[in-house]
Amino acid sequence: AADKAYRAEITLGVTTDTLDAEGRVASRRSAAAVSEADLREVLAGLTGTIEMRPPAHSAISVGGRRLYELARAGETVEAPLRQVTIHALRLLEFAPGETATALVDVVCSKGTYVRSLAAMVGERLGCGACLTMLLRTRVGSHTLERAVTFEELAEDPARHVIPMAEALPDVPRVQVDEATAQALRQGRTMPGAGEPPAGRALVVDEAGEVVCLAEVVHERGASLQPRKVFPAGRGR
Repeated sequence: AADKAYRAEITLGVTTDTLDAEGRVASRRSAAAVSEADLREVLAGLTGTIEMRPPAHSAISVGGRRLYELARAGETVEAPLRQVTIHALRLLEFAPGETATALVDVVCSKGTYVRSLAAMVGERLGCGACLTMLLRTRVGSHTLERAVTFEELAEDPARHVIPMAEALPDVPRVQVDEATAQALRQGRTMPGAGEPPAGRALVVDEAGEVVCLAEVVHERGASLQPRKVFPAGRGR
């Protein structure tokens, strides 16, 4: 549910059936007339809350089937429009030409398809576009700078493990006593002390260890419904 950040390369003048470089080229048009000023104007117009149509080659289900399955079977089904928020869309580099490229930083809400965003840029510029590189640089509070390679992880796993409470900093905390913690670990719904906000909450015991991820429901008082339980000693 957290916001995401990406670095993306958009190639202007080329469209594909998947909206990225892995797809089949659908059209080629000259992007020679596109200036940096034109591009900046389009990027500004796509910043904020917008409606976006997810790609035909995506994992969204329509009628019980994934869109990419339908697309591979030759069936044309449009995904419904969705509302997303583009918090920032910043141009880093622009190389003009018949086939132009733009390197951008994107900060966006959940549900955003950067492939679709690239296609929208191309549509508004009148030359078409597709995504040719994508690097996710942040998910919520987790940034690329904190990432490690598989080799680094294999060398010293304990060094890179993030404590559960630190890994989910944006989830509200609810502290419970030991008896309640034990009941929650057994999967039982328990009363919530005080008035925790409705929605997901990270339940911790008196020692600060994570007990479970719970749903807070308000029906005649707050109750905690366990959704993901962590055994004692495993919620660090």
